[in-house]
Amino acid sequence: MSLNPFVQSFMDQFLHEALTFDDVSLVTQYADFLPDQAEIRSRLTRRITVNIPFVSSAMDTVTESQMAIAMALQGGIGIIHKNLPAKAQAQHVARVKHYLNGLIRDPIVFRSTDTLETVEQTRQKKGFVFSGFPILDANDRLVGILTAADIKFASDPKAAVTDVMTAVVISAPPDTTLQQAYALNNPLEIAVVDAHPGTLPVSLSFFQVDRSGVVIEAVKMAEKENAVIVRFYEAHGTRGPVTLRTTLGYKTAFTADLMERTLEPVEMKNGAINFTLEPFEIVTLKFPLE
Repeated sequence: MSLNPFVQSFMDQFLHEALTFDDVSLVTQYADFLPDQAEIRSRLTRRITVNIPFVSSAMDTVTESQMAIAMALQGGIGIIHKNLPAKAQAQHVARVKHYLNGLIRDPIVFRSTDTLETVEQTRQKKGFVFSGFPILDANDRLVGILTAADIKFASDPKAAVTDVMTAVVISAPPDTTLQQAYALNNPLEIAVVDAHPGTLPVSLSFFQVDRSGVVIEAVKMAEKENAVIVRFYEAHGTRGPVTLRTTLGYKTAFTADLMERTLEPVEMKNGAINFTLEPFEIVTLKFPLE
């Protein structure tokens, strides 16, 4: 990453000094570029570059895994504090590292004795915007999962979660890799097609991306709207173009945040949407159902 020559000239005047925000005053002047053309990436270390020059403090009241994840999603970085045992520090780091890999180490769970009313009251009280919850019995064994689809079509709020949950759950040991987890889903894609060489026909695939290293991690109904949510991310740490294609005939699409709030419309032509993904960037799209 090359420095702006004016910045380089300025920094060369302070080769053996450190500057804080009190030492520098920025004077507004004419700029021959637009804000979205500004390059604000910064080098934190020789090997680590951040997309925005923001770092959260390594204080026990500031940065643990949740703050580090929030900073990373915005393009910055969080430094987890050291007022923890080494094992606990490692657990926080693991949560951050696994966030983009689709692993949730500490999910919100409900008990098999709970009702749908209990679940909804807890969601409202805690402000949860998602509806997928593992269901455990009295011995902390997984007995099912309550999904948005299960809740959407339930008519009795007093019903036990065990009456409406998805009871057939595919599970794996804690040390299962992401690749092994994806492999468990493959047998569930069932279709009758004529014998042919190569991959599954496009007509049988709802969404496709044309670049390796880009993972579609979720295709689901929106929690609060009549829309389909598609979430994918760049997993190899490289920047580049990608095209998402759908065969479902959607006419409009919007970007959304991780809370599924609509952001901006995106251009879609013949079912294709083009993006340029930054390293490890997450993209959420919303397709309204008309």
